[in-house]
Amino acid sequence: FLEFARGFETEETRAVPLRSLLQQAVEASAEPTAVVLDAPSDVVIRVKEAALLRALDNLLSNALRYGKPPVVLGARISNAGFTIDVRDAGPGISPEMVSELLRPFTRGNVARAGEGTGLGLAIVEQVARVHGGDVTFEQTAEMFTARLHLPQAAEAS
Repeated sequence: FLEFARGFETEETRAVPLRSLLQQAVEASAEPTAVVLDAPSDVVIRVKEAALLRALDNLLSNALRYGKPPVVLGARISNAGFTIDVRDAGPGISPEMVSELLRPFTRGNVARAGEGTGLGLAIVEQVARVHGGDVTFEQTAEMFTARLHLPQAAEAS
């Protein structure tokens, strides 16, 4: 709660290897062997590292807790910045619930009986905004995707 209330604005932005950052998020997850990493290895990004790791932790925790395997943490680079996807084969979030679940202290029906504070997706959205980006969700017949798009420049290392 304190981290959410304080925000991430004061953290310095620094250059970090994208794949290394994503690998760190996978290794810190509850089930690192259940997550497949799909990211380029030669890209450096400029981010608030601790903030982005917190957002990835929340997205991976949700995918592992409420989704179904396979869980994939992927990234792609474009002229518009970079995108990080957390995908799983679970039912995801209904479009009607997205705006509600992005509000602090709001929990979905499946999560109400479990652990958590209802801050996870609100923190993800806050991290996206502090980087000038956004978070979106997409459901297809096969996969649910939480997508974090950050417009900062990425560069080959």
